[in-house]
Amino acid sequence: MNAAVDLVVDLAGSAAAVPALLAWLLFWGVLTFLVFSWDKFCARRGWRRVSEARLLWLAVVGGIAGAKYGQRRLRHKTYKQPFGRRLNQIAAFWGLALGLWALNFLFPDLAGAAMPGQ
Repeated sequence: MNAAVDLVVDLAGSAAAVPALLAWLLFWGVLTFLVFSWDKFCARRGWRRVSEARLLWLAVVGGIAGAKYGQRRLRHKTYKQPFGRRLNQIAAFWGLALGLWALNFLFPDLAGAAMPGQ
């Protein structure tokens, strides 16, 4: 287990992490937008819908950009407040996580300064 964590930490600080992260976010973003589009299509026709839990899960795993774009572009799920609040919380989480990752990537010495004794 420690070896896996060490590998992820090493990759997160390497230059190879940037294209991998961008590919991850692009894949999940496009997939999430397509699922939002399908849900909107089903809503207009009165068909069975995609669950809100599934839409939120797609945003959590990396599709937040596609979810927010789909919400705005398709005017979909804009008035459902519990859903909208949760989606905004996920966006804040991703913003914080990416911001901290970028700080660690740009200033790797800051992590060592915060943990003396290592």
